[in-house]
Amino acid sequence: MFKLTWTLAVTLMTLPGLALSAAVDPTRPPAALAASAPATAAPVQGPKLEGIRTQGKSRQALIDGKFYSTGERLGNARISRIESRAVVLTRDGKAERLELGLPLTKQWKKQDK
Repeated sequence: MFKLTWTLAVTLMTLPGLALSAAVDPTRPPAALAASAPATAAPVQGPKLEGIRTQGKSRQALIDGKFYSTGERLGNARISRIESRAVVLTRDGKAERLELGLPLTKQWKKQDK
């Protein structure tokens, strides 16, 4: 009797596993639709302007985590101008403009002591 109960218990425990392995994901698109979907190319990403540091009349641009000054090279481009909210790169004689995101809502000034 014990052997029969044990065998029945083990059999019942393995059935849900078999049922799950054959289950179909209801959110998965049909195979015909998935096969005909066009492959999307990853967007081409260039350098990202992250910030501009100003000290007196001198400016440096924070691009991809590194500070650059006017005239320095960034890959095959040269930094030709750093403005208050943008950087102009020159590459193969053509100008490319990198701009910062949304402007700050408040300008912070040094307080007099």
